[in-house]
Amino acid sequence: MAKIAKTSLLYKVIYVWQVFFQKYIYYHRLYVIRKTPFPEKGKQFLMASNHQNSLNDALLMVASMQCRKVWYMTRASVFSNWFFKKVLDFLGLLPVYRVRDGHANVKKNIEMFDMAEEKILNGMPVAVFPEAMHQNRHYLGTFYLSYTRIAFETAAKNNFQEEVFIQPVANHYSGYLGYQNDALITYGEFISLKPYYDLYQSNPREAQNIVNDIVKEKVREMMLDIQEIDHYQEIYDLLGNVGVDYAIYKQVDASRLPDKLAIDQQIVAKLDAVKEQNVDMFSEICQKSKAYSQQLGSMHITDDCVREKYSSLKCIFVTLLMLLMLPLFLIGAVHYIIPYIIPKFVHRNYKDILMKPSIEIGLALLVTIPLFQIIYYVGYFILFHNWWLPLLIVLVLPLFAIVSLRWFKQIQKLANAIKTNIVKCRYKEQFSQLLTTRDNLKSSLFDMMQ
Repeated sequence: MAKIAKTSLLYKVIYVWQVFFQKYIYYHRLYVIRKTPFPEKGKQFLMASNHQNSLNDALLMVASMQCRKVWYMTRASVFSNWFFKKVLDFLGLLPVYRVRDGHANVKKNIEMFDMAEEKILNGMPVAVFPEAMHQNRHYLGTFYLSYTRIAFETAAKNNFQEEVFIQPVANHYSGYLGYQNDALITYGEFISLKPYYDLYQSNPREAQNIVNDIVKEKVREMMLDIQEIDHYQEIYDLLGNVGVDYAIYKQVDASRLPDKLAIDQQIVAKLDAVKEQNVDMFSEICQKSKAYSQQLGSMHITDDCVREKYSSLKCIFVTLLMLLMLPLFLIGAVHYIIPYIIPKFVHRNYKDILMKPSIEIGLALLVTIPLFQIIYYVGYFILFHNWWLPLLIVLVLPLFAIVSLRWFKQIQKLANAIKTNIVKCRYKEQFSQLLTTRDNLKSSLFDMMQ
């Protein structure tokens, strides 16, 4: 029977702060869906997830594991600094070496795999990203087999007497960059390796391939997988624009990321089928989607404002409401503008765009905001000469950060609405053409989905 690993008090404290930060500050809405009950302690399992958003994928998993410590296998290059090595080790990251790190270092993976297997045996779940890389597009890449080897070798250490599982996991985001996007993590049903124990002992590679195919398909079913790379942008724009209309037509709340994902999956599946059966229809829809996106871009407006049709009266009302909330925004902005800017300054020269949100969430979560909370406590302690009032202030301040971020998001939406109304009045003919293009695209989508 696996030993039940204990979680340290420090990890629990950081966990509570991390969940609050991710659920209310960094993300607008965070959804967790489990297709099977939360695993009991002591269960031996490995989680295999798609890789959409660098470090954010791992942190999303951590925040949804109910203070259960998870160990993650990640590229060894992030362990180059001794300080980061200590921090990452505490957070539960295990280094994995790639060929580019040198053949001598790749041999160290045997030791890391053995360590991961011991973690699983001791009731500590290990998470891997079999794609071994992240991408800023919604599709599933190649799954490498090393994670299946870890799972099977874990069973081998118990002479295949205990059941080891792999749990497929899928991450999905409404947007990769910046604060206040929506995030979804879905945990699939556990896949037992027990039926494949005999095959693994006689033909390891075949057993690994079979399990890998099963896991990959389960992950694909829970995510948005746009495999049509040549027309990716047209399809993605279609989903974000008139795909919302189709969701409304199907009486689905498009503002809920899990529901919108289900609609998007239906549309993508239908597009894949249409391409196989009628390539001309597929090309026509892609061309219409591209034309509509280009018209939106030339007018510097977004589809949501075209679709929602903000009236001038509504713009005035929202503007007044934003002015009333301006003092609350300023309180949050004054206290958190520096913690917000520092990570952006750090990642300003990063070429990998998906490392930027990882730097933002990592630094803000673990360094800048906690540091400035201490600074504010000391400052207010000096100002008020007591301990309880500064403590109350620093506990309340994160609420103002939430208000500030959502106020700013709403201001951006209001600005887009006002800009759309101005374009509508000044360029009536072009705007009318835009609406015609949109209607044609919407009709083509609806006809295809019948």
